[in-house]
Amino acid sequence: MNRPFFSIIIPTYNNAHLINHTIDSVLDQTYKNYEIIIVDDGSNDDTETIVANKINLFEAINYFRKENGGVSSARNLGVKNSKGKYLIFLDSDDVLVKESLQDFYSIAIGDVYDIIFSDVLKINKKNKTQLRINATDPYGISKGKGLYLAGAFCIKKTFFNKINGYDENIKYGENTELKFRIDAENPQRSYTKKISIIYNDRDSGQSKNLINKIHSNDYILEKHKQYFIKYPKVKQFYFQNTAIAQIRLRLYSDSKKNIINAWLSHPKNYKTFIRMLLIHLPLLAKKIWK
Repeated sequence: MNRPFFSIIIPTYNNAHLINHTIDSVLDQTYKNYEIIIVDDGSNDDTETIVANKINLFEAINYFRKENGGVSSARNLGVKNSKGKYLIFLDSDDVLVKESLQDFYSIAIGDVYDIIFSDVLKINKKNKTQLRINATDPYGISKGKGLYLAGAFCIKKTFFNKINGYDENIKYGENTELKFRIDAENPQRSYTKKISIIYNDRDSGQSKNLINKIHSNDYILEKHKQYFIKYPKVKQFYFQNTAIAQIRLRLYSDSKKNIINAWLSHPKNYKTFIRMLLIHLPLLAKKIWK
């Protein structure tokens, strides 16, 4: 069997009711030289049975199971067992557009680029809204740095290994932390300028996710001190993001400390100053950040 050009790595945890749709979106691709690697991060639902039924029909699918350790360790295990030249990470409740692999391949075949980005269609089913995010200018600041969402980029395996993969200490915001290390290498990058993935905007307000967000933000702030000295606006975002998560967990004292740190990181941002005032009024803050 020829070496696959792409390895599609799909970590999953208790998403048996969704993963079939995700796998089918890969099997339906117009470009066919790929392998699918499912990494089950300790699910206790019917994931293994559902994937086994798919494996019986499609030899391109491989399944690995591990103890629950988070998405970063699951993705790294997938890479360790991959054979493809380029890696694409896909969440188990997202959907690849039919031409995605062909669009990535048309650029990757030249063997010039370390990382290739695509646009994303972001769907919020709760609010019934759709938004196209352009990878060349994802944040409206004209920097053209790419969009680091699962399924929105493919990365050369040798380059991914060079930067030591995902940091397994991180269970929230792992793609942004990966971005910091990728940017530091000044990679060769390109853009398909086409939508590759339909991204389902999930509710991250659950208590466990908020705690993961707080711990991961603290870890990233410590790990990338030099980066945040250079980019104080990004540092402000991390402190502010943590403060709001703490408000939602009713950790008012900790939230006040972090929103003050956020404002001090970049005092010219009046919006952060307003948030700082609001967080010091717990009854009002509780209503705003439910």
